[in-house]
Amino acid sequence: MKFERKALKMKKMFRPLSLVMVLVILATTTTFSALSATIDKNLTGAGINVEKVAAYTNSSDGYATYSGNDLGANYSADSTTFKVWAPSASSVKVKLYKTGSDSEAGAGVIGTYDMTKDSSNGVWSLKQSGDLNGIYYTYLVTVNGKTNETRDVYSTACGVNSKRSMVVDLNSTNPDGWNNDSHVLFNSSSEATVWEMSVRDFSIDSSSGVDADKRGTFLGVAQHGTTLNGKGDIKTGIDYLIENKINCVQIMPMYDFGSVDETKGGQNWGYDPMNYNVPEGSFSTNPYDGAVRIKEMKTMIKALHDAGISVIMDVVYNHTYNTTDSCFENTVPGYYYRMNGSQFLNGSGCGNVTASDKTMYRKYMIDSVKYWANEYHIDGFRFDLMGCHDITTMNKLRDELDTIDKRKHEEWLVNLDKALEGRKPDHLIIHHMEPDHAGSVVDCINKYPDITLVGNAKTFVYLTQFTGIDSFTNKVVVKEGNKLKLGKHELTFIMAPMVHWPEVMVSYDSYDKILFSADGFGKFGSLDIDEEWAGEARRYYFNIVGKYGASVQTLLKKAAALDINIICPTHGPVLSDNLAYYIGLYNTWSSYAPEEKGVLVAYASIHGNTAVAAKKFAEILAQKGEKTVVVKDLSRDDMSGVVEDAFHYDRVVLAAASYDGGVFPCMDDFLHHLKSKAYQKRTVGIIE
Repeated sequence: MKFERKALKMKKMFRPLSLVMVLVILATTTTFSALSATIDKNLTGAGINVEKVAAYTNSSDGYATYSGNDLGANYSADSTTFKVWAPSASSVKVKLYKTGSDSEAGAGVIGTYDMTKDSSNGVWSLKQSGDLNGIYYTYLVTVNGKTNETRDVYSTACGVNSKRSMVVDLNSTNPDGWNNDSHVLFNSSSEATVWEMSVRDFSIDSSSGVDADKRGTFLGVAQHGTTLNGKGDIKTGIDYLIENKINCVQIMPMYDFGSVDETKGGQNWGYDPMNYNVPEGSFSTNPYDGAVRIKEMKTMIKALHDAGISVIMDVVYNHTYNTTDSCFENTVPGYYYRMNGSQFLNGSGCGNVTASDKTMYRKYMIDSVKYWANEYHIDGFRFDLMGCHDITTMNKLRDELDTIDKRKHEEWLVNLDKALEGRKPDHLIIHHMEPDHAGSVVDCINKYPDITLVGNAKTFVYLTQFTGIDSFTNKVVVKEGNKLKLGKHELTFIMAPMVHWPEVMVSYDSYDKILFSADGFGKFGSLDIDEEWAGEARRYYFNIVGKYGASVQTLLKKAAALDINIICPTHGPVLSDNLAYYIGLYNTWSSYAPEEKGVLVAYASIHGNTAVAAKKFAEILAQKGEKTVVVKDLSRDDMSGVVEDAFHYDRVVLAAASYDGGVFPCMDDFLHHLKSKAYQKRTVGIIE
């Protein structure tokens, strides 16, 4: 098994880190798991006969979800607030322990405490007074009369062998100079010389020259001055990397994994996740103290950064080491994994496959990589078996990581300074709180402490959740129709919820007749490329906003009363000419009407026979006089582009081989996208 995994990894392709801090490696030989793709009457237009295809049965969220950034143990010296999402539980308690296991000296229970449920979002919480730094805990979660004792899904520290979570003051785990440590990033992938390594294997051998008590650990990687057998002539360890001009290490799993007894150590590459947000204890000099592994991992990362070496983390969100006994399953049974009935699907080949397309696991993945990037200064990520994850999650994850690259924040502030020409801004108007738009808000406040923030009530709820700042001194909360006088300019605020987030609003400047349209009228692509607007705008609309056509229609009706000369979206170019064309397209798209007559033939082929059939069908259509026929290979063509084509034209024909008794995964994924975007008013055909 290890040889097969290694061989597979050698075939993978390095992708640019640059501004995104995400290393995505695509495995063409990976077993893909099926996403939900049931087509029902909500998906199709009237009179269209489409047969149902197989789906995993727990694909629906089914519960109220939570968007806050405070799940887990939120520590302060005065108190710790525990928060856990467990919507199906009838009772949740926090159990506090003195040690991370019962075998340690001084072991014992401190107490068990009831938590309180917020039924609006399924979150249970408890604020416990006192300094709990270093205290271990579990949750007692009762669902359908059965009580499971489990670790915190959002653990950031834990005891030996992952049995109990630990409350930790993360500031106390920072090594000397940590606040001056910074990411090591590349402007081009060609700049990176990559070395793949295992923490343990890097220094475990006695010939490594690493101190005996540090071999196989994070500190072993960080140790300078080592030579082969200590003879002084051949450099080893980090000095070997420096000597050979290695400037990027891809470190195999170093989160907490379950295949090694941390009290004894042992060789395993770690593709057995237990606690995604906790360093592996067998790589530390003391696995019993949950804070030690954190500080030592940070020490390793700082040493690599000091040497000019970028750190890429190998992450395995596609499955967990345990299934029925995992913290995910013990907390919300039947939610976090893809299942058919009571059977866990095995799309990862490791006994289970996680449901990245469901709201709270998608959130978990995004929260997790952001935590590693922020708290540990990780520079990029390599995703194991990325084919198990849906494209939407991966795109959102990448967008979120964009906001962490401080170079872009600094660039924005520099550009703002140039535009202001020495003046200071009076107001910061927040039309949309999605981090790829609002990621620099805190930096702006820090630079201009007297600035007044303008947003609606939901804006400030989200701003607190995203930044952790409880209150903002200078703020103006606006509602529908409120006006803000700014000298000769006057802004009127128009609420636009679910275009495409709940807090979205737009504003209209009556002096220059400008509509600041948030995500409305946005597009993909670069501003310095001359390209036709509609293509990338259409792809943007249907992949980002498309589900919310009714909300867009509501906004268009409000905007119809305005005299607009210029539209300024948060994505893409400023629009000032032929506005009726752009508004007309948005009206067509948001009403789900086909834009043009034409046929999309979308196919998924295993051995090539389905591809031959699909292309032949397209030829026949052309011979019969069909003017526009577009053929797309779902295994190779960009999924967002195929989704765009499906909404662009009035007909779609599907062709796919079967796979494991169901639909071929890339076709399954395509159908899932169409359903989630409320695909309708088209004629759908199937090649049998």
